[in-house]
Amino acid sequence: MRVRDVVINIWLILTIILFLFLTFTGNKIT
Repeated sequence: MRVRDVVINIWLILTIILFLFLTFTGNKIT
């Protein structure tokens, strides 16, 4: 694997985790 592919995979994972975290906290507040 290239470093470029690894970075892209890391950003995708972080974006998904952040999205899930925001939806979870948003539902918890409301």
